[in-house]
Amino acid sequence: MEAFKDQLGNFIGPMRVWTKHENVPGLAMSRSMGDMVAASVGVSQDPEILEYTLTSDDRMIVIGISVN
Repeated sequence: MEAFKDQLGNFIGPMRVWTKHENVPGLAMSRSMGDMVAASVGVSQDPEILEYTLTSDDRMIVIGISVN
């Protein structure tokens, strides 16, 4: 995984998943369930789970779920 490179070789934007020897699909993702093409280029189906202890200073919680 690496970011897109401009004409001068500078990295631009987020890290992306690329197929070998091609500049496609160039997806800005690291996890996907059921996507065999993405799995073939290194995308994992294993979720990244982070745990935090909430305190009285916390004002919001953001939860992201993707369902097809």
